[in-house]
Amino acid sequence: MGDSKTNCHRILEEYIKNCEQKQKNKENNAELNNSNIDSGKNNIEDLYKIIMNEVSKGDIVTLTEFTSSLVKLNTSQPKLKRYILDILFSEESLKGFRNARNNIVDLFPLLVNINEHFNVDYYYELTLIPYAYLYGVFVEGSEGVLIDREPLSNEEIQSMLTLFIDLKENDYLADWTMNILSYMPESIVDKYRKDFSPLREELQKWAWKQVFSNEKYRKPVSDRLFKKKELRGFVDCQVKIRRMENRHKKNVEDNKILRSQIRELEDKYVKELSDYQNKIQAQNEIIIAQNDKINSFTEKMRDYERNMGLLNEYSQRYRAQVGINERIVLENDIRVNEVETENRELRKKYDSIRNNFEGIQLKFKELESDYNLKNNELERIKIAEGEQEKTVRHSLLCELVSGLNNQLYYLTCFYLDLKETGHLEPEGVGLLADTLNAIDEALSQLGVEKIGIIDQKVRYNASLHSSSDAVISNGEEVTISGYGWKIGDEVYIKAPVEKGNA
Repeated sequence: MGDSKTNCHRILEEYIKNCEQKQKNKENNAELNNSNIDSGKNNIEDLYKIIMNEVSKGDIVTLTEFTSSLVKLNTSQPKLKRYILDILFSEESLKGFRNARNNIVDLFPLLVNINEHFNVDYYYELTLIPYAYLYGVFVEGSEGVLIDREPLSNEEIQSMLTLFIDLKENDYLADWTMNILSYMPESIVDKYRKDFSPLREELQKWAWKQVFSNEKYRKPVSDRLFKKKELRGFVDCQVKIRRMENRHKKNVEDNKILRSQIRELEDKYVKELSDYQNKIQAQNEIIIAQNDKINSFTEKMRDYERNMGLLNEYSQRYRAQVGINERIVLENDIRVNEVETENRELRKKYDSIRNNFEGIQLKFKELESDYNLKNNELERIKIAEGEQEKTVRHSLLCELVSGLNNQLYYLTCFYLDLKETGHLEPEGVGLLADTLNAIDEALSQLGVEKIGIIDQKVRYNASLHSSSDAVISNGEEVTISGYGWKIGDEVYIKAPVEKGNA
């Protein structure tokens, strides 16, 4: 690199300042005047390209000076960090760190320095965090377009673990191992999930095998759990389970009260619905009767109209025959008066019946509206009850899974270890006992309590113990040969016992 190598820090600093100035001009919609771009600035651009070309070759000495310059610039001028990161994440830089991995031991201190000063989690060429290695990531490319980066192979991940062992970097080793053990398939970038899921499962099985059989892996993981007190997180989970159980009990009681209220509302609704239906039936009968009366009245009105026509005809004849017969005239006058009186009475009855009919129609609409409101309220209450019951059931199942998941997983691991080796290491025996105790504790927190300890000598209690081979009296010494269980305060299964020596 010649002199440019000696002046790496100055060249990078000048290049970054040029980038900043260009960005300001762009934001201010200002055009650069060619007369203001002197040969010195053009020279900086050329020197920057020379430096980055050397960086891309992966020489440790060059990368050391390059890394040191970026860290110093980040410390002295933090406002320029976006441009510093552009350089660090450039194709030349990433290529250089990839090429330098054939000398990973010398490269490791540079990666530590970079991770202390920059967030490089999404670039596995630079990061010491395992996420990008295991799952792949999306990084922002030009013009804000996201670019997916493929996860690395199991062999490359295992080589990093070997590096941590060789360098005695137990913190990194424990962190990477724990991340592999807690591998989550859904975190893999969708595009690569199908191909990498089976590979990661193999890596996870391999890691469990190392933890249980290789002291180099087991000790850092144990230190992480115990010395760094991460085991406290598991205990905190148990406390949360206990609190969730209490909340579940309260939810059950609330659900019982709600069910009782719903039953009362249903009974009330059924009674009111029956009353409404009876009232509607009675009103329908009244309406039918009124319709019959209206039909009868309509027929009478037709008769009346016919009579009025006849009356007019008779009146015309009468007027034509005035004086013919006074008696006939008098009778006709009387008849006309009677018909007119009858007509007025019929008109009054018609108006009264019509008013009654309109009132009945109004009441029918009110009853129909009340019926629809009550029916909608009942449907809403039924839906609310179903949602609450579903939520309570889901909460209880979540608590049970959370309480037993890790313990059942550990038991499976012990089984695989026994299947492979035929015995457990002393540390594995202790962990197996702890796992069984943790299962007992998780069940206890859910209200399921174990009765007795196998081979324990106790006094026979018929309410807690059972025996099939002898008649035993309360108070006799017996030996517990199996487990009994209590659910809450109820003995669900008695503990089997055998008669011991008095």
